[in-house]
Amino acid sequence: MIKKFYNLLIFLTGFSLLWQTKIILRPEEINYWEISLFFSMIFLFIFIIVFNKKLLLNFKYRNYLEKTLIALVFLELFIIISIFFSPDILLSLYRYLIFILAILLYLIVKNFNFKQKKYFISGVFLAGFFQAIIAFLQFIWQKSVASKYLGMAFHDAASLGTAVVESSSGRWLRAYGALDHPNVLGGVLALICLWSAWFIMKYNFKSDWEKIFLWLVYLSTLAGLFFSFSRSAWLAFLLVKIILVLYFIFKKHYYKRVVLLVLSSILLLSPFVLIYNDLISTRLLSRGRVEQISINERQSDVREFSFKNYKHFLFGKGFGSYSLWQYIDDEEEKPAWNYQPIHNFWLLFIFEVGIFAVLSFLAFLFFYIQKVYKKSQKEFVLSLLTIIFFFIIFLFDHWVLTIPFGLWFLFSFLAIIE
Repeated sequence: MIKKFYNLLIFLTGFSLLWQTKIILRPEEINYWEISLFFSMIFLFIFIIVFNKKLLLNFKYRNYLEKTLIALVFLELFIIISIFFSPDILLSLYRYLIFILAILLYLIVKNFNFKQKKYFISGVFLAGFFQAIIAFLQFIWQKSVASKYLGMAFHDAASLGTAVVESSSGRWLRAYGALDHPNVLGGVLALICLWSAWFIMKYNFKSDWEKIFLWLVYLSTLAGLFFSFSRSAWLAFLLVKIILVLYFIFKKHYYKRVVLLVLSSILLLSPFVLIYNDLISTRLLSRGRVEQISINERQSDVREFSFKNYKHFLFGKGFGSYSLWQYIDDEEEKPAWNYQPIHNFWLLFIFEVGIFAVLSFLAFLFFYIQKVYKKSQKEFVLSLLTIIFFFIIFLFDHWVLTIPFGLWFLFSFLAIIE
């Protein structure tokens, strides 16, 4: 009975990560300044308390001298230092709590056995499946219905500030799912799609239900990824998918599965590409007023960063405080939604916590890859592909750092491999 409870808790914790249901404790004009209690946080707190013994395994037999753990300690230290420079100490402490939960989640999940990790990733996959279904319905209806229970906001293509593709056929709502932005949805679904593809090609499952589940997850997340119209997610998915397919061809493994996966992807996407080719070309070629505004804003953010950050590149100006500093330093009075984080994980991280923290994070990833390589070649390939995926996302977006579940999402996937 206790074992079943543990497995259910593991599954529900994984499932809860992708939902933005929350109680706002300190409301603000934009969500980057909010302090909220997320539904997933409750599961994480319970999860950490129940599996606290798994944390101790990280420090047994002098495992606390592991290079990955040392790198994480330094990363935490530099994040703490940055808080003292923050214009909003409470906000930075809240972001620090989110980081700590991510690290604890990583330290626990990496010590799970295969079956326990399977329950966790199944929960994430099921949540991704539902997110994809919601995304598909949003695009078909061209409207996102608000739901406080699912953490969904109302979005309509005609409303200003909504993420759309604007072409000769009109304004088209990009799918949000139950997440904050189509780019977030695209990134999440792309990685889940890639992982489900890996499991389909790599593992022999005895149960037909497991095979059906994985195929449903793969096909649904692939469709949801398409309707997000996220260029960064498309790029990351395409590059990693090509590497993944070439790996299996080079290894001369599972040719039939590779062919079946590629053909099913083509059959699923072909009708969408034919019907919405105008929207695709608009996004990829950056044509139209909306696309040009987006590009100009991103270029402006990079120029502004290079001017503002040179004095604070060592220790940063406060974890989670980038858009707040924009607001404070701007002499003009603009609406709050004008102040958005820079669309580059690395530049944002340098601004908020400094270069030493970024170097500590890179050291963690390097030692992590090194450790996985020594453990297993199979896990090494998956870990390398996952990190390549995130590196591409890091170059074009910020959601892994600015959306609370972003860090949980990153560290949980790294933990499952390890």
